[in-house]
Amino acid sequence: MTTQYDYLDLQVTLRCNAACRNCIKFCNLEPITGLDYSDSDLTLGQVCDFISDVQASPASINHLVVTGGEPLLHPDVEQIVRLLDTELVGTKVQRLLVNTNLTLPVSAEIRPHIVNYSKPSEAPHVHDAVFLHPADFGYSPTFATCRHYRKWRIVCNYLGYSLCCAADGYFRLFGWAHLLIDRFPESYEVFPLDRMDHVCQHCPFGGTPAKQRDVGCPVSPIYAAQGRANRAGRAITRRLYRPCT
Repeated sequence: MTTQYDYLDLQVTLRCNAACRNCIKFCNLEPITGLDYSDSDLTLGQVCDFISDVQASPASINHLVVTGGEPLLHPDVEQIVRLLDTELVGTKVQRLLVNTNLTLPVSAEIRPHIVNYSKPSEAPHVHDAVFLHPADFGYSPTFATCRHYRKWRIVCNYLGYSLCCAADGYFRLFGWAHLLIDRFPESYEVFPLDRMDHVCQHCPFGGTPAKQRDVGCPVSPIYAAQGRANRAGRAITRRLYRPCT
């Protein structure tokens, strides 16, 4: 049984101040997806329940990442970071991070935790995304062969716990509640792994040719040139209108 996660993503909101055409979570893409994320903020009660879950579990976490959407849009983000730092860091968690797109003011309390995983140089292993869906290149992504989700990772948001930070939008879009877990699991083996391929077939990640690598989220001015290069985005609508099994 797995008792350690390299990363645990706490997705405090799916709201965002950007509308990137290549967003794998479909933030601010309601005209295309019909998804309204106005109710996606974690409550402080849910955060406290999450802390209690982690404390009661034998599992440990190397990196706890507060993420979104844009996490700095959450009205209680400073309090959330303070709670996580006080209750979990040094016991269950080695390092606390806040993944932001670097476009909003950052308080002195949060600044030491800031990272920007939308920038390829900070997370090269997760930027093997293609401009189009892997199926457009003849690939058939599966959970077993995924190059983005590299095991030892789990995601918590207002819907529950899932195995894939790239699939959060799909769980809501297609109503895949059966792929979510209510309580913090000490092992990823408790998830219905045989059903994950229903998610993976719609995912923009997979066995990707190096020449088709993504150049990052085009929101931050620090890589505006890359954003322009990625102006075509990923063909989101080509995935949304395929039959879902």
